[in-house]
Amino acid sequence: MQESPIGVEKSPSVDLDGQRLTAKTSIESVPINVPSPSCGTPGPPASPLLNSPRKNSKVPVSKVQLTMNMCKGKLSDLGDGLHFRTMCLANLGLDFVGPNILKFKLINNLNLAHNNITSLGKHIGQLENLLNVDVSHNRLTKALDFTSAGMLQHADFSHNRIEDVDNASNHKYLRELNLSHNNIDDIRALSQNKQLKCLNLSHNELRQAEGLDDLPLLKLDLSSNKLQNVFDVLKLKFLLVLDISNNQITDIKPLVKANLPIQDLRLGYNKLANMTEILPLQEIKFLHKLQLIGNPLDKTDDYHQLVLYLFPKLTFFDGTPVEPNDSVRARNLFRPSAELCSSLDHMTHTVYGVLEGQRLREYVMPNPDYPYPFLILTGPPKLNKSSLVKRLVEEFGDAFGHASSHTTATDASLEMYQQVDDIEFQELIRQGAFIQMARTSDGIMFGLTKDYLEKVALEGKAAICHMNLDGVRTMKLTTLRPRYIVITPRSPESYRKHLEAKGCDDLEIQEAFHRVEQFAIMNREQPGYFDMVIAADSEDETYETLRELVVEFLGENEVKSAKFRQGSISSITSTPEQRRRKAEQLIESVRNVDAPFKVQSAPCKMRNSSVHNLLNLIDHEIGSAESEENWETSSSIPPKTPTKLPAIAQK
Repeated sequence: MQESPIGVEKSPSVDLDGQRLTAKTSIESVPINVPSPSCGTPGPPASPLLNSPRKNSKVPVSKVQLTMNMCKGKLSDLGDGLHFRTMCLANLGLDFVGPNILKFKLINNLNLAHNNITSLGKHIGQLENLLNVDVSHNRLTKALDFTSAGMLQHADFSHNRIEDVDNASNHKYLRELNLSHNNIDDIRALSQNKQLKCLNLSHNELRQAEGLDDLPLLKLDLSSNKLQNVFDVLKLKFLLVLDISNNQITDIKPLVKANLPIQDLRLGYNKLANMTEILPLQEIKFLHKLQLIGNPLDKTDDYHQLVLYLFPKLTFFDGTPVEPNDSVRARNLFRPSAELCSSLDHMTHTVYGVLEGQRLREYVMPNPDYPYPFLILTGPPKLNKSSLVKRLVEEFGDAFGHASSHTTATDASLEMYQQVDDIEFQELIRQGAFIQMARTSDGIMFGLTKDYLEKVALEGKAAICHMNLDGVRTMKLTTLRPRYIVITPRSPESYRKHLEAKGCDDLEIQEAFHRVEQFAIMNREQPGYFDMVIAADSEDETYETLRELVVEFLGENEVKSAKFRQGSISSITSTPEQRRRKAEQLIESVRNVDAPFKVQSAPCKMRNSSVHNLLNLIDHEIGSAESEENWETSSSIPPKTPTKLPAIAQK
């Protein structure tokens, strides 16, 4: 008689699971099911017919034991190709494993899932080469109830009736253990498994997770238990993945203080009530996967966007990948950039302005090359910009008119503003009254109305006002083209003393210096954004520099009787020869512009940060000089628009 491939005699055919097997059945023709135990991944649901207790029957039921015929076709030679390494005995209705398993001592992977086994006995422990065992979906009451003679590394005991894990200490090389879907309430015996890297204890009866201290765990699943705190996992120094979802946890601050290198944290279906309870998680440096669904806090408005804003490094949230657009949308919702806020404000004013009705305003000039003259002072806070505007209007009242803004602030020092409450301010917005609006960090709103700007234009004067950097951003989006002059301190020490004298606290001083840096960065990164920078340490020094600038624009001889005419500030009366000399001086000043704005720079006199804007100004000056004779003969003839840069400007 010829021997079979596994070294046993041929036997009659056996019908197993509806499949007819004979000794002549080719091993290669039978599908091979290689177990791949993995931590945290429960097996398929157990069959109710296999896992349900047997009902009393008058016909005696014999227990099914492993036979050699069952082993036929269940072997695989994965490995070196010379010996069988994998045996799949799943879904055979086995009640216990007999000594026949010892015929295959070279087996590395053994799959006994979906049977009726109540005890593994001593035979499996004699498989010296066994590395992986899967006995999920059986009727075991003890885990690892055999003494391992080999190097067992991966074990799956999920979906059983296990209450005791006392034998786990016998397997010192165990690296992955799945004990999910059992009745375990004590795991202190696992403290001896010093090689354990991955442990799944989900769907058990644990109220505490004692015994895990100092284990080198990388992945731990404690979901669907009865845990109320996270103190038992605070000493797992190498933990990367932690699943404690579906418990009764209300506080996670101790988890953050432990400084664990967690990358994947699942806290869903607990009792975390509000967003403030998860804020400490921001201190976990490597966290990029987070689950919070099922907690009371997920009822918060814009819950998804708010979490993405609080945790911008997340790549997965509540089981779904986080796209770059999601992070940008969340940031724009809760902390939009200053440019975006300005764009939204401008869009709001434009839409409401259309609803108001269109008409030609007095500050709209017939020639777009000569915009309405408008001077805006801007800069860090507490630099007396309102006082500078007031002094300019008092001294040059025939040339400048103050374009007063509305504000919701109630500060008595803001006497140059039109103070209104929030309701009135919002009503002005809906009426399309504003051409520009800005908000401060504490919610105070400022806005320049079209009517007040038109009122100044009707008087034949150039408008002047002051605003912060946010207001400048919004004004840049309008059709107006004001001149922007930055008032900034020369030295930080004097500025700090000035702020302290104004009664500012440390937070306000810090915010003021932050504004100084913002202006410096804006001027450095966007040349031409501002037309002039005046650095000084006192109001009088600043005003003298500002006055020289205004006098140079207006014309020194007739500054007291200057009247605004169609054009720009520089078109106010002065002789053609004076304007030509001034144009040459401006060209010379262009050659001296080489360094970006610095806070500690000296007072800037006629230094334009944009050569392009300055040449346009020179072009206008010379064009006005060439058209002076036409103005003298007939004041109704508009100034000549130069078609190209003159030769002096091209040089």
